[in-house]
Amino acid sequence: MLLSTAIPIVIAAIVMVIISKGIPRRPIIPKIKNAAIKFGTTPIKDNLIFLNKIINIENIPIITNPKVKICDLNKYDVGLMLTADEEIGGFNGVKYLVEQGYGAGIVVMPDGGFDWNFETQAKGILWLEVTAEGKSAHGSRTWLGENAIMKLARFLIMLEEDFATEKESGDDYYTTVNIGTIEGGKATNQVPDLATATVDIRYTPKYSSDNMLARVVGKAELFDGIAVQEKISGGSHFADTSNPLFVSFAKIAQEVADIEVGEAKSHGASDARFFSGQKIPTMVIAGKGGNHHAEGEWIDIADYEKFYQVLLAWVKENGRK
Repeated sequence: MLLSTAIPIVIAAIVMVIISKGIPRRPIIPKIKNAAIKFGTTPIKDNLIFLNKIINIENIPIITNPKVKICDLNKYDVGLMLTADEEIGGFNGVKYLVEQGYGAGIVVMPDGGFDWNFETQAKGILWLEVTAEGKSAHGSRTWLGENAIMKLARFLIMLEEDFATEKESGDDYYTTVNIGTIEGGKATNQVPDLATATVDIRYTPKYSSDNMLARVVGKAELFDGIAVQEKISGGSHFADTSNPLFVSFAKIAQEVADIEVGEAKSHGASDARFFSGQKIPTMVIAGKGGNHHAEGEWIDIADYEKFYQVLLAWVKENGRK
């Protein structure tokens, strides 16, 4: 059955792979140490393991014991959406599903808002590929060529200096630019005629992808032979925490786990933007964790048991037919 806004609650989770120690697409193998699951677990464990329990509304182990009769699920309208491409943009996962009409009255995404904070907004994202063209020559006769790497470097330094003014505004929530990769040259003794770089811009809600693209292209036009191509773009995410379902979650967290839910802004982006872009309320919140997307990534198992209990109570209260 197609999920629609007629379904009160959809829990959206992601399956992901990360790059570790130069090995792309390394499988994520959770390791348990000192009561915390280690490496590659946020948002894996919080997205998947306890979600089995949530779908088992009355703690019926539908995965561990499929022979058990499932009867209580009929009391609730709760959906589960699993996708696997969030780290590369989410365009063939959540974006595609939303465009096909999948949705809900509210979506819960334990993919941010860590340490029990509602994610009130998340930055937009713009990925660019910048290409610099030069003229090749022998390394001993540099005056006969034009070094594309040096041209690209000068452009990237100018771009970084331009975006550095965002930080000088004094606000700790500002637009950033990261030079992710640089490639160029074929031989040490050759003046390179081509160089490329990838740029990752995370912009605050006062901007748009069009604003950011125009800003970069404007800088590129100051150079001969610099071209800018958009690779990925996505808007900001907003959440209205005065929504009664958010208020209900905060109230239950206080009652069930003695936890006061806070609010936070995200410096990253997530698939939540696809839901909120369709005016679907999206609650991004999770328990304690740290060192996200890096070696030693972890979550607190005991805290996520609390998160499960809170989410279960919230689903029971708000997800009944």
